[in-house]
Amino acid sequence: MSLETEQQNADVVQRNYAAVSRGDIPALLDLLTEDVEWTFQGPPVIPFAGTRHGREAVEEFFTRWGKPSSFSGSSLVTSSHKVTPWSS
Repeated sequence: MSLETEQQNADVVQRNYAAVSRGDIPALLDLLTEDVEWTFQGPPVIPFAGTRHGREAVEEFFTRWGKPSSFSGSSLVTSSHKVTPWSS
């Protein structure tokens, strides 16, 4: 994967963060592919933790979570076809 493609992927993730921060979940869903894999790390006692597959499942995640007060990573790590938010 080229550096240009990795940067494009990182830009999409940044637009995702912006959409979620605005509470604009339809805009977020428009940025996702049909086969999206969305993971929110946390123990099983957190009802919205876990991995979801597909746009409908991501929409359900935000329905359960509600509107976030903030949603960001301090940086993004890009590799191959994945972009991972990283907070230290």
